[in-house]
Amino acid sequence: MVHIAKGYRRSDVQQEHDEAVEDQLHSKEQAKAKVGANGKPILMPLDVPEPPRKGSIQEDKGFARSHPYLIICAIGIALIVIGLGVSIVLNAVGTNAAGTSIVLSICMIVGAMAVILGPLCVWMSRTNKISPNLDSSSNNTLRRIVECRRHPGARFGIIIAEIAIMVVFAVLSYFCMHTWHQTVLAIVFLIFVVAAPLVISNLYQESCLNHFMKLKDGSLKHIKLFGTNASAVKGEPNVCLTMPVDGMAFEVLYNWVSPYLDSKRMTIYTVPLKISVPGDTMRFDVLVIPLTQLKDDAVLRKQFKRECKIVGAGSIGKLLGDE
Repeated sequence: MVHIAKGYRRSDVQQEHDEAVEDQLHSKEQAKAKVGANGKPILMPLDVPEPPRKGSIQEDKGFARSHPYLIICAIGIALIVIGLGVSIVLNAVGTNAAGTSIVLSICMIVGAMAVILGPLCVWMSRTNKISPNLDSSSNNTLRRIVECRRHPGARFGIIIAEIAIMVVFAVLSYFCMHTWHQTVLAIVFLIFVVAAPLVISNLYQESCLNHFMKLKDGSLKHIKLFGTNASAVKGEPNVCLTMPVDGMAFEVLYNWVSPYLDSKRMTIYTVPLKISVPGDTMRFDVLVIPLTQLKDDAVLRKQFKRECKIVGAGSIGKLLGDE
């Protein structure tokens, strides 16, 4: 016997019951459609996206977003001109020289920082992104993959070079200020004390990426991409990365895993996941790399496992909390 609460009609309850039964049947049909005749989930072949090319034509984002460094330089130059104009006017009216020099120094320092450091920061933000289509978290994962094989001695040499060039520019700034009485040059050299190490570090990261990406277009030639669900892949050994489908990401992944592959072909699964947390539901994509396609070599597998630990890649079962 069905009890109807006050304020509800029997027709409303029956309609809700019918909709629930219909949704249940629909979900069962979807589940059956994803399973083949042998009872295993069907793998849907997908096209591997082409990685973006340098210098490729991008959509027009407006002048300010396409060339922010020009606007920053213009602001810096405007500050320097304003400082010079204010100092000339204050000298003409006979204001205290100390106040004039303070105004000029502030405008010169801020303006020079905008002219030099502004474009540098824009350049670094663009070159640090391995893939322009991914967010910062995914780009950081790709950066860890690229740097997981770097030689520790190379990084130590870069640090020594950065310290040396900072000392050189600091000494030049001191001599400009106290010996040659060139305040403008002293300010520029002080800014270079900060800018030069950043440039060296960024160039080193770019060199690491170019050295890492030895196999060009490897993803387009050798990667087989399939879409599936988590139950299809969590039963076999694998490593996964929380990352959407992206052409540049596949290029990095293929160059990373290719030395360990049993053949040139590499299989990757893209799996959409939904994990419920208190008060929210997270939806994200995961790229799963089966370990069954790696060479049966204990030394190579141990090295790959060590690199996975550096990158932060674990199995999809561990991600789902089943392990």
